[in-house]
Amino acid sequence: MNGVLTISLIVITRNRPRDISRLMTAIAAQTLLPEEVIIVDASADSRTEKVVGIIGRESVLGNIRYIRAKPAQRQKTIQRNLGAANATGEIIAYLDDDTIPREDYLSEIAACFVRHQNAVGVAGYISFAPNPDAGTATWFDNSLSWRLEASDYRPAYREYQRGDWVCREYARTSLLRYIGLLGNEPPGWASPSFLGREPYYVPPDGEDHRIEYCSGAAMNWRSEVFQHCQFSLFFEGHAPFEEFEFCFRTLSKGEIYMASRARVTHCHSPAERPNMYYYGRSWIRNAWYTWCTRWPSSSFKDRWTWWATVLTISACRFGDVLRWRNPLAALSEGIGRIAGIASLMVNSPSTNRTPSTENREEPT
Repeated sequence: MNGVLTISLIVITRNRPRDISRLMTAIAAQTLLPEEVIIVDASADSRTEKVVGIIGRESVLGNIRYIRAKPAQRQKTIQRNLGAANATGEIIAYLDDDTIPREDYLSEIAACFVRHQNAVGVAGYISFAPNPDAGTATWFDNSLSWRLEASDYRPAYREYQRGDWVCREYARTSLLRYIGLLGNEPPGWASPSFLGREPYYVPPDGEDHRIEYCSGAAMNWRSEVFQHCQFSLFFEGHAPFEEFEFCFRTLSKGEIYMASRARVTHCHSPAERPNMYYYGRSWIRNAWYTWCTRWPSSSFKDRWTWWATVLTISACRFGDVLRWRNPLAALSEGIGRIAGIASLMVNSPSTNRTPSTENREEPT
């Protein structure tokens, strides 16, 4: 509909009809409407289907396609692949069901693809806000507060500076940096010892930034990527790291950018949250699998640093028992991570992926 690129928006969901309603309202207000919206629903009831039906009759969104996932398809990566297989647009856009994109979000995504013809993927710029249905509970608030400083500004211990932009680091990031476990790669670039600084450390400067991996909450791909890559069926359940592993396998096809003008707010829903013990266990195993995908020929030093990093992060989760509003959830996840570490020692998942290093040329 923009005369250059057509966009298929895919939303995978499960038992979140209220979140779907808010997201569809935001999509209908976009300055660039998608060619189609595909809802892949793994819900156990018909509430979401009814909401989508009402929106289809009343919204300006002309082509809303509802796909009910079969019981065997009620898995995050299967739903992503199912949506992509049914999409017809030149750009396959994914938004989590509990996100709210700014009205120019899709327009900025399309513009970034036009600016970078070699880009196979473009990530949206995510901030966080409480979910209206969450009450006083906070599932996940990973917001960074950025400010502009003079070029000669010297950041404090817990601060990170990128250009003229400065933010306060996450506590665990400062700890990893202090003990020498954090690499020097730019934000969103994987370190041989782990993932480095997350893409959240890209400043909101209005520029496009090269990255290697991004959040699945707001990611966009050229449709031809899916002729060569699909989301891995290794990942089950809530599937932490599934989008990172997919990103790494696309690097041999082209580049990934974060469009910092493409703003989207992630309001983590309280509905359909995972069992935290199993989430913690899968976090460890999936992290190992994803790291092996990116670095299949790692050195002994990198493996040692990976283990040290994972053990440190897992220890930090036990510290969250004192800080989280739900200390039992933090404790359960911490125990799950210890179980995941033990399982790696007994039976670690393996991958025979070809390393995706052809396009690894870090930006200056």
